[in-house]
Amino acid sequence: MDLGAGKISESGFHPGCGWQSRIQARHGLPLPEYALRLLAGGRAPGPAPRTGAELLAYWEGESLFGTRPDIVDSPAHARTLREQAQRRARP
Repeated sequence: MDLGAGKISESGFHPGCGWQSRIQARHGLPLPEYALRLLAGGRAPGPAPRTGAELLAYWEGESLFGTRPDIVDSPAHARTLREQAQRRARP
């Protein structure tokens, strides 16, 4: 399937971004086992983040920053995704 530059695959991830190998290297688990552990464990108990600072601290604690090195300009990427969603065909 030719997705073209900047397109997202059917799985919802940018092809070739290497996120699977980074997860395996960081956690020492195959991706399916890592996903099962995440699903089984859920979010750690505690109050949900209520401010932007708390949300950023949570994301940093979950190692969510730097998982998409292929996205250099986040606002431009978000704009592109929004424009694509607005142009897609409705059923």
